[in-house]
Amino acid sequence: MYCNFPFMKPYKRPQYLENVQGRIPHTNETFPIYHELHIDLVLESFDALVKAKGAEVSSIIGKEIVAYFEQVKLPLKIRKSFDKEKFVEDLQMFFGISKSTI
Repeated sequence: MYCNFPFMKPYKRPQYLENVQGRIPHTNETFPIYHELHIDLVLESFDALVKAKGAEVSSIIGKEIVAYFEQVKLPLKIRKSFDKEKFVEDLQMFFGISKSTI
């Protein structure tokens, strides 16, 4: 997650990894990565996040994550098999966000 600062910018589009070997840097041990999606999420409401207490923090982060997935164009490799609408609904339920508050 990136905060909305001029010197901190997301550096990549969503990246999907499937059936590859990851590597632990210092030991060079490998491990399987079956299905993993890397995203860079910009937190636009950083000032509100700093002032927030308790459940407000997860609500702010949840709204940012839901808004991101509603707008992002996912990699072609998973676009056909991934139900983005269902995933967004699951995120809304997980974070306790109603559609009208986004």
